[in-house]
Amino acid sequence: MPVLYKVKKIERKYSDGRVDPANNKWYANAVIVNTVSTDKIAERIEEKCSLTKSDVKGCIEALIYEIKTQLQNSYAVKLDGLGTFKMSLRSKGAESLEEFSVQKNIVGTRVLFLPTKQKDTASGKVISVLTYGTKCTRVPENIVKESAA
Repeated sequence: MPVLYKVKKIERKYSDGRVDPANNKWYANAVIVNTVSTDKIAERIEEKCSLTKSDVKGCIEALIYEIKTQLQNSYAVKLDGLGTFKMSLRSKGAESLEEFSVQKNIVGTRVLFLPTKQKDTASGKVISVLTYGTKCTRVPENIVKESAA
């Protein structure tokens, strides 16, 4: 199945009078039609190998736990063929090194994901293995309705 998209016009107005170069232009937005759960992923993997669904779920849960543990120990986690996870911090600046403290200055943590890249032999471009070969199709208007949020 191709990646579905809808086209949306960008209309931004800044209070300080700046003009956004994207303003009044049309851009593609990927459409998410559903979410697949660990349970469903385990079922699909079970169909392709000798492991049972519960074995696969156990492996996925153990992988999640191990990724979390390694990230929280300041390790990057590389899953060959998929990509690398690493921890990132958000912090506020301190006036001096002596004034810097974890409680006052570190305001959040995030996990960054860097997908594995490969060189496309046809174009010579370096692309993500997760997006290689992606096909896109405009979503029919009657399938996805704008949310009222």
